[in-house]
Amino acid sequence: MPRDLDRDAVIYLTHRQWEGKRELDSLQLTTHGKLSYEHGEDVWRVSYKESDVTGLSDTLTSVSLYPDGRVRISREGQIRQELDFIKGEQLIEQRETPFGRMKFSIFTHEVDGTLNETGGDLRLGYVLSFNDRHTYSANVQFHITPRGFGLEENENRI
Repeated sequence: MPRDLDRDAVIYLTHRQWEGKRELDSLQLTTHGKLSYEHGEDVWRVSYKESDVTGLSDTLTSVSLYPDGRVRISREGQIRQELDFIKGEQLIEQRETPFGRMKFSIFTHEVDGTLNETGGDLRLGYVLSFNDRHTYSANVQFHITPRGFGLEENENRI
């Protein structure tokens, strides 16, 4: 494994969402961010600033890949959030919202990815439920290319 690493990167993000069999709006985004590796924790991390397109402007999102296969998405800024995605596990929480207390659950059915100093890919698949009623399925894919590795001229490929 490399020592600590911190590189500028181009991040291609695709987010697809379904309610039942009906596909909802999808999001395809290309942005600039960082690819980093923390040797002490053996964690690869991709971070980027959200934009108005995602509805989370002024928010920094970090996606961390741990050696055990767990993926953590952390957000700081306009919202603060930290979610762990572990294949086959379900997270159930209750949170206060402007509409009152809400129960939500996330069942992760896919976590797959490989990151290294030349970039890589991450894929997440999960089912999100609110108050045991509204259920959405989602698939998120990240493709990361460090700047200077020759693919950034294809930034508009997604």
